[in-house]
Amino acid sequence: MKDLVTDGLRLALQPEVTATGSARAAAARKLTACFAEADKLMKSAPRGPTAREHLNEGRNRLNKA
Repeated sequence: MKDLVTDGLRLALQPEVTATGSARAAAARKLTACFAEADKLMKSAPRGPTAREHLNEGRNRLNKA
């Protein structure tokens, strides 16, 4: 997934002259599919604090110590 997003962003950031329309469209389709899968996974994830929230809690505890 990381490679897919990286390739898509690389294509999106290229100047129009070097990125072909078909390459851009293919990258857009791949990214759309990737984000759709991520949305589906997030819906099926268990409820509760996220990993980011857990990390922030730990950081806050360390800052108070």
